[in-house]
Amino acid sequence: HIIDLGQLANNTDDTGPVRFAATGKARAVGLYDAFMDYEFECDYANGVKLIGRNVTPRGIKLEGSDGWIFIHIHGGKLEAGSPSLLEEKIGEDEINLGRSPDHVRNFIDAVKSGKKEDLTAESIEGHMSASLCHLGNISYRLGEAKALAVDEPFGKHEAANATFRDCRKHLVASGLDAKATKFVMGPELTFDGKTERFTGGAAQAASALLERQGRGKFHA
Repeated sequence: HIIDLGQLANNTDDTGPVRFAATGKARAVGLYDAFMDYEFECDYANGVKLIGRNVTPRGIKLEGSDGWIFIHIHGGKLEAGSPSLLEEKIGEDEINLGRSPDHVRNFIDAVKSGKKEDLTAESIEGHMSASLCHLGNISYRLGEAKALAVDEPFGKHEAANATFRDCRKHLVASGLDAKATKFVMGPELTFDGKTERFTGGAAQAASALLERQGRGKFHA
């Protein structure tokens, strides 16, 4: 859901990033094999960066030329670098992201009416947002183990490196030994959002993970 908000704010609902990189640490035991400790960075064609990591509080931070606003995903509380930003009124000719008070209700109402225009968002927008999770996972699965003590896993991308160091600081404060712990650093992947295919050096290995063997049809 938070990635979906990022796509909405960036006006890229019908496409996605052109570059991905991800790091993380998979759980060795337990029911889930999802990466609960992770960090990813996405670059869009318009120059915007989307950086995500598993820290609290959960939400989305929008940074611009005049400061930043943080939206808490649970409860909708707003914070800002400058409190005056929260007092500003958005004009009709300015960017309005809209608001859907109950997306489950909206889906049911659209099904009952049978009118596509009643949907708050097209289904393709949900697909594009969900694809970011899968593409980040692909980068992770193609990655190599590195020591958590490394300072610049993202190379020249300093914003992502700074975010990684903040995440590591949180883990060390929780008792993790940075020198003895390894994490997986995925390769930098480039992606064509229109054709939904990887490009660049790791394209062949990454593209092999875009699809998997189906489990067959359901039979009643």
